[in-house]
Amino acid sequence: MTFSIYLWIFLASLFGALIGTPIIRKIALKFNIVDLPSGRKIHLEPIPLLGGFVIAIVFLLVFSLFSKPSGEIIAVILSSILIILVGLIDDIRGFPPFLKLSFQILATWLIIIFGTSISFTNNPNIDIPFTFLWVVGITNAFNLLDNMDGLSVGIAGIASFFFFVLSAIGGQYLVGSLSIALCGSCLGFLRYNFKPAKIFMGDTGSMFIGFILSIIGIKLRFSDDISFSWIIPIIILGIPIFDTTLVTISRMMRKAKVSEAAKDHTSHRLVAFGLTHIKAVLLLYTIGIILGLLSILLANFRIGYFIIPVFIIFFIGGIIFFETKEKESFKQA
Repeated sequence: MTFSIYLWIFLASLFGALIGTPIIRKIALKFNIVDLPSGRKIHLEPIPLLGGFVIAIVFLLVFSLFSKPSGEIIAVILSSILIILVGLIDDIRGFPPFLKLSFQILATWLIIIFGTSISFTNNPNIDIPFTFLWVVGITNAFNLLDNMDGLSVGIAGIASFFFFVLSAIGGQYLVGSLSIALCGSCLGFLRYNFKPAKIFMGDTGSMFIGFILSIIGIKLRFSDDISFSWIIPIIILGIPIFDTTLVTISRMMRKAKVSEAAKDHTSHRLVAFGLTHIKAVLLLYTIGIILGLLSILLANFRIGYFIIPVFIIFFIGGIIFFETKEKESFKQA
């Protein structure tokens, strides 16, 4: 019975995005809500924005239909609407980074007061600050990752699928519903966003999917005998976390503004190594799938002492590798 419900949620969100995206594309073109080409961007012609609005609305409609109302769910919906509104304003008119951050903090505060919070130490003085750091960090990580056709929404689809698998195994209906609804919405939109993209999701979509995935990561629960369960959401979201860490360290070392857009992301560096845009995105998809499979192994077998050191070594080693290669390219230039 539960499987059939999950299937209906997935299909409803998938087809909702498939049908809704061409409609919102026409609206964006009519009102000239487009992303213009520039020196730091890959596309050579104006691309309609607002695709993220479809992802968000389809997700919220489908999830609302298949979930029982509660204070926690209402808080998730209201805070998500706040993120959507901020993203829409930013996509249409522009929004100062400081104000975006302020509203992200406000949305996080809203879910915290209704019971969605990290329980790593069971000490609110420690867990609540970590909750703000996690939610705001993942929200912006997917915003930063949205730098190549199909990348951010594809990684979100992969991550939400593995969150769904873990929650379904653990019998967590709420988390499973959130995950599979987001997965369907992302995959439906990916049909139009994969290179060559016909529409972008903009900040509306990238912030929204990051916000929802951060909540899913918090709500995911495991039995008490699973060691290192806290790192499972980090592993599933390893790609956006790695990319954000890489560009932050790189820009700080170059004394550049962290908030400024630049072609120094993981995907851009893979292209600089000789991969095509599509191959770079597919490689990151593959890594995302591998990380998802590792998370399932970690959740079902007592091998944390092996997986976690390997993950940390590759994480740190990847940053060192990319930074070393970038310095070499600067010397050659």
